[in-house]
Amino acid sequence: MKKVQTLVNKLVTLTLVSSYLVGGVATVAAAQDVAVDSTSVSEVVEKTETTTSSQESKTDSQNITEGEKIATDNQTLKKTDESIEPSAKKEEKDTTKKKKTVPIQILGINDFHGAINTTGSAYLDSKLSNVGKAAYLSAELDNAEQQFKQANQEGASLRVQAGDLVGASPSNSALLQDEPTIKIMNRLNIKLGILGNHEFDEGLPEFNRIIEGNAPIKGSVQDTEIINNYPREKSNMKILSANVLDKATQKSPFGYAPYTIETFGDVKVGFIGVVTDEIPNLVLAQHVKDYTFIDPAQAIVDNAKELRSKGVNAIVVIGHTGASGVDASLGGETTEIIAKMNQLDPENSVDAFFAGHSHTYANGVYQNVRVIQGTSQGKAFSNVMGDIDVETQDFVDTPKGVVSPVLTDKSTPASTLKPNAEVQAIVTDADERISTLVNEVIGKTSDGKLISRDVNNANEQESALGNLITDGQLQIARETFKDDNTPIDFAITNNGGIRADLQVTDNGDITWGAAQAVQPFGNVMQVVSIKGADLIEALNQQFIQHYFLQVSGMSYTFTGEVSKNADGTTNDTRKIKDVTVISEKGDKTPLKADKTYKVVINDFLFGGGDGFAAFTKGTLIGELDPDTNIFVNYIKSQKTVSAKVEGRKKQAAASNEKEKNLTILGTTDVHGNIWNYSYEDNKEAGNGLAKVATYANSVREEKGKENVILVDNGDIIQGTILTDDLYNVNPDLLKLEHPIIKAMNVIGYDSMTLGNHEFNFGQDVIKKLVKEATFPLLSANTYIKKDGKHLVEPYTVVEKNGLKVAILGMTVPDVPLWDGPRVEKLTFKGLEEEAKKQVKIIEEKEKPDVIIASIHAGLDNSRAESAAINVVKNVTEIDAFIVGHDHKTIATKIKDANGVEKPVAGSKDTGSEMSRIELDMAYNDKTNKWEIKTSTVEDVNLAKVEADNAVKEATKEAHDATIKYIKEEIGQASDNFLPEQQVPGIPEAQMAPTALISLINNVQLKATKADVAAASLFKADSQLNKGSITYSNIFDIYKYANTLVGVEITGKHLKEFMEDSAKYYNQYKDGDLTVSFGGSGNLDSKIRVYNYDMFAGVDYQIDVSKPVGQRIINPTIKGKPIDDNKEYKLAINNYRYGNLQKNGWVTKAPYFDTDPDTLRGLIASYIKDKKVIHPKDEIVTNWELVGADGLTHFLRPVMIDAVKNGILTIESTPNNRTPNINTLTINDLIEKDLVGRVSVSTLEKDIQTAEKLNDKNLKEMLKTAKKVLAEATALNSQLGSARDDNGQAQAIIDQYTKNLQEAVKKAENDGQTDPIVKLDLSNLEDVLVKANKKEEARYEKQAWHTFSNLIKDATNLLEQAKKEASSTKITQKQVDDMTKQVTEQLATLEKHVINDNTTQESTEDTISKEPQEISDSVNNQSGNSSSNSKTPYIGSQSKPTSTKNLPKTGEKKQVYSIIGLSLVLGTSTIIYIKKTKKVA
Repeated sequence: MKKVQTLVNKLVTLTLVSSYLVGGVATVAAAQDVAVDSTSVSEVVEKTETTTSSQESKTDSQNITEGEKIATDNQTLKKTDESIEPSAKKEEKDTTKKKKTVPIQILGINDFHGAINTTGSAYLDSKLSNVGKAAYLSAELDNAEQQFKQANQEGASLRVQAGDLVGASPSNSALLQDEPTIKIMNRLNIKLGILGNHEFDEGLPEFNRIIEGNAPIKGSVQDTEIINNYPREKSNMKILSANVLDKATQKSPFGYAPYTIETFGDVKVGFIGVVTDEIPNLVLAQHVKDYTFIDPAQAIVDNAKELRSKGVNAIVVIGHTGASGVDASLGGETTEIIAKMNQLDPENSVDAFFAGHSHTYANGVYQNVRVIQGTSQGKAFSNVMGDIDVETQDFVDTPKGVVSPVLTDKSTPASTLKPNAEVQAIVTDADERISTLVNEVIGKTSDGKLISRDVNNANEQESALGNLITDGQLQIARETFKDDNTPIDFAITNNGGIRADLQVTDNGDITWGAAQAVQPFGNVMQVVSIKGADLIEALNQQFIQHYFLQVSGMSYTFTGEVSKNADGTTNDTRKIKDVTVISEKGDKTPLKADKTYKVVINDFLFGGGDGFAAFTKGTLIGELDPDTNIFVNYIKSQKTVSAKVEGRKKQAAASNEKEKNLTILGTTDVHGNIWNYSYEDNKEAGNGLAKVATYANSVREEKGKENVILVDNGDIIQGTILTDDLYNVNPDLLKLEHPIIKAMNVIGYDSMTLGNHEFNFGQDVIKKLVKEATFPLLSANTYIKKDGKHLVEPYTVVEKNGLKVAILGMTVPDVPLWDGPRVEKLTFKGLEEEAKKQVKIIEEKEKPDVIIASIHAGLDNSRAESAAINVVKNVTEIDAFIVGHDHKTIATKIKDANGVEKPVAGSKDTGSEMSRIELDMAYNDKTNKWEIKTSTVEDVNLAKVEADNAVKEATKEAHDATIKYIKEEIGQASDNFLPEQQVPGIPEAQMAPTALISLINNVQLKATKADVAAASLFKADSQLNKGSITYSNIFDIYKYANTLVGVEITGKHLKEFMEDSAKYYNQYKDGDLTVSFGGSGNLDSKIRVYNYDMFAGVDYQIDVSKPVGQRIINPTIKGKPIDDNKEYKLAINNYRYGNLQKNGWVTKAPYFDTDPDTLRGLIASYIKDKKVIHPKDEIVTNWELVGADGLTHFLRPVMIDAVKNGILTIESTPNNRTPNINTLTINDLIEKDLVGRVSVSTLEKDIQTAEKLNDKNLKEMLKTAKKVLAEATALNSQLGSARDDNGQAQAIIDQYTKNLQEAVKKAENDGQTDPIVKLDLSNLEDVLVKANKKEEARYEKQAWHTFSNLIKDATNLLEQAKKEASSTKITQKQVDDMTKQVTEQLATLEKHVINDNTTQESTEDTISKEPQEISDSVNNQSGNSSSNSKTPYIGSQSKPTSTKNLPKTGEKKQVYSIIGLSLVLGTSTIIYIKKTKKVA
């Protein structure tokens, strides 16, 4: 809820008080008169000096004359109070009183669907059966209103409905075209309604006819006797429709209003109506072709703005948009709309949202908006209540909401209310009118016998009638959605919805009534998109709830049985084993857990009815008629029907103990991501352990938990603000269970391998993780030097479905290169060496059936001991591999030394993907061992997988703490620290010096007092933009938790380090238009973005045209060449320090080390200290790229536009760790036909002309023009006889030509004799007139001497300038400079007055000044020391007034009237009108 600010009229008071609080001066001069002796009057507007914040302000006697009065505390406040509008004063008084409010109640229903006499089950906080019926609904609404008004004597109540009032209705409304429903809504006093998708079922004109109470159009399908004879009524409802526009008029159709304002006594409420913009996907195209459906969120904010402009701040939305869940679990389309509304207009002032469409129960507050939905079909209603402030015209708080069931005489508990007799009479009349239709014959059974609803047995629960019903639902759904290319896979219904056998007459006929008795509820059939895993979960819920389902389009088998325990309770071990999808053509394929399917179910099941909560995980994508209508229409279409038990649901045969399946799931490099949320970007993301949990659980459902292993491959506790800045380092948070481990425990991991980043925070953190985890942490090749023991377990063994599975964990042994001192007490053995050792131990000691290796290392590495590929190929006993570290997607098979293909899997980082390996095992009777018969390996993308709520709930405290942390402002950036990319995809920070890299290096130099610093760009898309800087920004520019070290390095090694860094650039060649990155290696060995350093403290050039090792040009430190033998101090991070050690460039221990404090923390502290950082202050332009003329080639703009338009592409490595790996060339432009031959003849001639002038001002432009000419000539030569260019390339040439022509013309004009210029002498003349009025006697001798000499010089200059013959020798600048000197000397002279009697002259000067001069004068005074004029601040004592500037006899000065007041940064400014009266 958003409060309206209405206190503008308190501005003056607020400013005065603010000024007082900051110690400033606020002065109000009271108007008063003194006796007048004479009549000569002059007036002038004068601005007083700006008052300062100093509380030592004094009264300046020069500015206070006798008769003036300075208001102090009480006078000031009194005068100010008098100037405030009476309404504002009243408002201020009212703050001490209780605000006047009006209680409001809004009662609502949604998705009524003509259910005038329908009962069913409603799932609110618990299941309620036999609820509904319009007569009872009427009684409930009346009772709710009565109770509200008894409790709130001044309260008001209103009733609304949220769409789908008609359509998909039971027969007693549907067969009468829902006209009984309209009559009943009038009796229910529903005042406001909106459109739903079903209002479009027969076209909006037909719906409008119904609510207008008009007869059917002659000849229409509705033009039947039964409908024509019905005593219809016009609806009393006002229809609201803000986001449906008639294409012809661009207005709401049929005059429906987008919003309405309802008045309740002294308050007003605005109601806006919207409908889901998915309607075109839900309704026949012919019924929506004339309408445009705009974004509901946009429609709401637009109309809310209009309402607010009319003074309406209490706003309620009635929306036919889905919602489900209670409080924190609220979700659905409605919450998405609210989130978007608040993005579009945070001040939208929407307080409540009545939802519909999804037929589910919803009630809670989402982003300060009450969201509520009362199931459907009149089985419940919504009751929203709140108080509206009369003054603000807004709800005082977010309204409360209750969803209540509509109890009946058959419900439990039973209703105590009397059903509305008038409503019941309408229902009875409708039933009687359709009675003849009920006996209509609609088909027959093939054998003339009834079709039974009985199930075949208690175990399988298959029903012949259930098969007929679901077959009909599936067929009609497929026909309905055929044109939309939406394949429908299954139909499912619940046994409880089949209420009777399908009876036949003596001759086998089926009547409409008999079919309706089978499916009497009129449940709306819905098409739902649902994951295979959720479908399996729903099928398994049969065995938990013991409510069973009938299916079509699938068959399934299950294992287990139902038995009785000793205490008489039931033990049900049944579980779905296999599900087979049966296509429309009869093809059979296995159901996949991660695939999305389309299923037809009734709205009862979709809402979680009968305990089938898994169905609520689906997404509604379409609707059909009620189940009754579908069943009737299916029988009519078939004419003759038959059904039998077909074995769609069968007990699985006893399992073959000779064959088993093992599923291995793996994650790697999750890097601290738990929620699907990016703390760096402060928004949701498509990754994280919560998504991993959902997928893992779905596979466990699919395969059985006993057949699934889940391992993590390391680098999981580092990488986000949550981990690196809080839970890995904060002493208080370290006392709590680590949120990563908490999440992994919830998910149910079997093991975790240590990655290199697990060592970033020291061994104490690792020991803490070991204690907290319910699974083992592994690293076989990490040893403690002191005792030779493992730091953690080398392997673990788990049993899965009778298989003994060993999991071996190993860590890339390069950790000491990166974490140095943190691991100095540890030893890391080579991977292959350790794997062979451990496999031997495992086989001898554990005798496993399967060995899995989880290796935190890339397949390839320049160091053999660090390459996982060597383990894959040479340790043949291992059956499957999970690898990582490289953040690459790997799903392959690699042959080992014996020629056996082994599955190898690795996934991208952050929990955005995970790996899946399937091992099909067979038992070999000869060897008495399990063997792998077949294997598969795949990578699973988690982008579209929902996040698991259990994981999020377990880690919510940590998530909330991180959100709070990242929102803390640590400083401000005065401007962007990175320029906009010239070429999209090429980071500017690696093309030239930028303020961003300079900032990092400046921090490093300041902390270490080093000579040189080196820093890299950690992410190609890092940004530090103008505005607030938070910790998320720091994390974005410095991703890793590195520490800062200071080391000593020789000049020789420093240059080698710089050359090594410069190999990042690919060598420039003629014809290149870009300089690309990554070096010469293949995709897997490209130099990563964060391994290229840029240096500070050293000036240098990088010649990218030179080969690697010869690129650093002219490196100097403090203007001197780098001395090979001298040692320099170098500031780098600990990761780079490890690399320098590895290369032998640094041998000594660091002289400076911030461990455990991170460099990221130093950057944050640096910004905090400065408060505001300025790019211009940080940037150091000490290096540049040279040797790449293509960077200024005239065709470069053509290339840039081609990239921006997607014609050319700047590529990155698959893992996105190296940007800009491909060079764009002139050939690329030619191949894409982006350039042709250009005409350069005119440019060539203009160059020749320019050369003849030999004008030094043309030198640079001529040089550029010659370069362009050479480039264009070369292009034409390269193109040969190609087409002429008539596009961008020629336009560029033409522009260069034009620029040169204009420069040549100017040069020619400048070469001519200048005409005599007439000088402007008026200002000098004026100031000399003033100067000559000064009298020597009034001023100090020395001051007058200086002044008079200057006046002589000025007079001489003026006389010379007036002589026509010499006017060309004196410039206007000389005249202006002299004018300025005389003006300044006049002001200086007044500081040396020896005669105090100056009032008259000062007054005359003041009167004669122009307004700007007066303003300047005042400003000059205010800028002087405390001896200058000051006005007392509120609360100060009046000071004695000097006699200076008092009026002379007979003279009077009068009132200051306040005309304006402002407060800027603690400084008050008061504008006065000063009236001066003086004796003639």
